Amino acid sequence: MAHVLPRLPVWEDANDRGLITTERVDGRLIVKITSAGRAFLVERRR
Repeated sequence: MAHVLPRLPVWEDANDRGLITTERVDGRLIVKITSAGRAFLVERRR
């Protein structure tokens, strides 16, 4: 199933890199951070 995210480079890059994932909950599309995304943020904060 294809997910539709806003057509913004930041979303496209994060999705392509596996930093975020999407999930449908009660008819709404929810964007969630992945473990790779969390690790990326932790590394960038150093």
